[in-house]
Amino acid sequence: MVYTVADVLNLDTFQKATLLSGIEGLHKPIRWVNILEILDDFNSVQPHELLITTAFGLNHDQELQQKLIPLLVKKQLSCLAIQTGYYIKEVPQKIITDAQVLQLPLVELPQDSFFSHITTDILTRIVNQQFDLLNFRDRIRHELLQVLLENGGFNDLLQVISYHLQYPIRILDHLFTPICSNSEATQPDSQTQELVYLHANGYFKQSARKQNIIYLNEPTTSIPRQHLLPVISANNQTLGYISVIGITERLNDKQLTILNQSAIICALLFLQEITIKETENRLHGDFLDDLLAGNFSSLEQIRKRAKFLGYDLNKAGMIFVCSIGDLDNYIKEDNEISIVKLKNRLLHLVETSVKSFTRYQFIIRLRSNIIIILVLSPDAKNIQWQKQLADNIRKCIRFSYSKLSFSIGIGRFYNTIHDLSKSFSEAEQALEYTKKLKETNSIIVFEELGFYRLLLQRNESEMNTFYEETIGTLVDYDKKKGSHLKYTLEVYLECSQNTQSTADKLFIHRHTLRYRLKRIEEIAGVNLQQSDHVFNLQIGLKLHKLLLPD
Repeated sequence: MVYTVADVLNLDTFQKATLLSGIEGLHKPIRWVNILEILDDFNSVQPHELLITTAFGLNHDQELQQKLIPLLVKKQLSCLAIQTGYYIKEVPQKIITDAQVLQLPLVELPQDSFFSHITTDILTRIVNQQFDLLNFRDRIRHELLQVLLENGGFNDLLQVISYHLQYPIRILDHLFTPICSNSEATQPDSQTQELVYLHANGYFKQSARKQNIIYLNEPTTSIPRQHLLPVISANNQTLGYISVIGITERLNDKQLTILNQSAIICALLFLQEITIKETENRLHGDFLDDLLAGNFSSLEQIRKRAKFLGYDLNKAGMIFVCSIGDLDNYIKEDNEISIVKLKNRLLHLVETSVKSFTRYQFIIRLRSNIIIILVLSPDAKNIQWQKQLADNIRKCIRFSYSKLSFSIGIGRFYNTIHDLSKSFSEAEQALEYTKKLKETNSIIVFEELGFYRLLLQRNESEMNTFYEETIGTLVDYDKKKGSHLKYTLEVYLECSQNTQSTADKLFIHRHTLRYRLKRIEEIAGVNLQQSDHVFNLQIGLKLHKLLLPD
């Protein structure tokens, strides 16, 4: 337990002392005793001390009276004890008033008080308390290590922590996904997403006592009051969190000891799981790479490898490719480690999102700034299902990292293993479509691209030539003259070449429309009555969207 001002005032050496003001500060901790005969040098004053003084010269120094209490409060002093009788008959009213306002306990010591008795009495108790705390730490450490030595996991560790703290506990991974919890400390998905958002957007505040505790008192209405202790690895990487639910006051020294010792054992368990997970991810990721690249000698070989990793390729599947952009908005330090950490957090979010959406198998792989997902599900044949899954992934990312750009390309579903590389190529082409049109945060299904599917696979120089031959002259003319012939043509074709519908939509007279159509034919060198000319113009307009998006 923390030794407080209230505890000090209950000592025999303080029986004749009088508390003059600052009763609201009796909970403040006393960690040491300092003595100043003359109040002229405050450099030696440290936080959470009891300062004892004879206050020599204070009575006649009005400037010192004005600044004394505010200065000591700024120094985080816990209590000021002034001995009267020798140099000062009574404590000045200004000192009493300031101490009351700033909630600094102010004690008057009688003339017959011996400073040596007081310091010995207090420091003996503080030192004994520290020994007790060290012994307690050793007992807790031994009990927690036993969990590890007996091959226990997070659930076993949680039971020990919760028993000693007497509060509901949950252990979270680095993205606040619950690993285990007491029944009264379960966490819905919405709270997990909100915690990720608060962390990503700088809402977490560390403890002023530098105990590494994060206090979440009222960040949002749906997240309960809790204390979060980050579990830190040797290279300063946050592996996860121990969350204590329902504490209304600051944690005391024994509670902090329990949590800090628990964090060490948690770190070992996390590192063990990370090693296993990284090995699994490498095996599964390499398998996906080989599958998409066709690096297997026979169908039987790839099926055996899939079976070893726990996958059923009999129903095949399809590919999602997620493109990540604007990472700079969330990278505080310009180094490779910060970038890798952020990408791994995003990968974990995507994986969690897919798991929450489908019970079917999937393989996920991070490559540079893209995340590849192979979904092995019969539901994946349904385009609406594909869009719902993609939207679920995007919402999960955008909720926590709203400043990122995150687009998803979706390839076709294929029944055979050999064709999965086609699905990957199609998903990449769907993403290329979003880039050409400068569309961010989009979901594009390759199968829905229509004629653009052909355009995305053709030679770009040839596309430029075709564009210039069809629409290019109209676009140049519009720029030069400030006219709207290209837009007129678009509306005309959208209205199935019906002049009345086109004129109505453009809010112009039919005679004006006929004049514009004649100018289009002259400038573009086409005949709008010939179907092949109209078809070429339609393709030219689609190319314009790809090559020169507005």
